[in-house]
Amino acid sequence: MDLIENAFKHADTQSENAFISIVVELSNGYFILSVSNKMSNQNPLKKDSSGIGVSSLEKRLKYLYEDRYKLQKVL
Repeated sequence: MDLIENAFKHADTQSENAFISIVVELSNGYFILSVSNKMSNQNPLKKDSSGIGVSSLEKRLKYLYEDRYKLQKVL
């Protein structure tokens, strides 16, 4: 859920070409969640941008799946 929340938190919702894309796939035994959005420099929903959400997600993934996961972040 952190990834979807971040997409809304950092999305450029004021732009005419704004988008948030959420794709869920099961492929060859792998669960794939892809979340993307058009980022905004000025976001009225912007909260504390300490990166705690992503850091917390990484810790939980490591705890649950050890080295059997891949988290890829692209800006």
